[in-house]
Amino acid sequence: MPTIISRGAASARGFGLLGVVRPPPLIYYLIGAGGGGGGNATGGGGGSGGAIQSSTLTLGIGSYAVTVGLGGIGSNSVAVGGSGGSSSVATLGTATGGGGGGSYGGTLDGASGGAGGGGANNGAGGAGTAGQGSVGGAGYPSTGVNGAGGGGGTLNAGNPGGVNDGGVGGLYTTWGPPGYAFRNFGAGGGGGSFFGTPGYPQLGAYTGTGGQGGGTGAYVQTAGFDGWSGAVYLTYLTGAITATGGTISSEASGLYTLHSFFSNGTFTRTS
Repeated sequence: MPTIISRGAASARGFGLLGVVRPPPLIYYLIGAGGGGGGNATGGGGGSGGAIQSSTLTLGIGSYAVTVGLGGIGSNSVAVGGSGGSSSVATLGTATGGGGGGSYGGTLDGASGGAGGGGANNGAGGAGTAGQGSVGGAGYPSTGVNGAGGGGGTLNAGNPGGVNDGGVGGLYTTWGPPGYAFRNFGAGGGGGSFFGTPGYPQLGAYTGTGGQGGGTGAYVQTAGFDGWSGAVYLTYLTGAITATGGTISSEASGLYTLHSFFSNGTFTRTS
């Protein structure tokens, strides 16, 4: 009988039953780039910044550079709107900035990016980046003065322009780990129009969305709106990790700790 007990203890040690081996804590993240700038007064909407969202076990103790892309500048000429800046976290990946909207009387096609910019008049929408954002909407298929396409969103494509009305920008995606309040990210800007209604959502149409593309105005608006800056979010189960950097907050009764970056910074895990 003592022999059987002795062998049982050895077996338990061999299978690790006497010590708890805990898996590394998950870090959930969203890396969002800056949105593209809108085209000129009747140009296409800017595409939203691309977004990468996932979870990882690989962020060990150490410091990690966080880059947050700025929004692209709206065009006040016949040039395409400016592209948004890319965002990244070392080892996790890079989200591509949104493409600028095409401009009336010049560069009609929207630029490619995280999500593509909308086309002006009969211009094509810019392509999105696979897994990050969608294609921009095309301008109305005519050489006349017609509505421009909306910029692509992270969730879906921008809408095409109508005879007079600008196309609505593509919608945003939502992000949040289990038990965490969702955040919206990356709506496309709306297309402009000479005689009708400019497309929506335009800049500011959705609150709480980072990396949104710049909308364009009606005929009286001489320049496209600038895109919104991006954002980076990293969050984990409270107590599993000790870290610094960014704006730190907690939600869901303190179960999760969130580090929000709205400008360049450093995420430092200390334990």
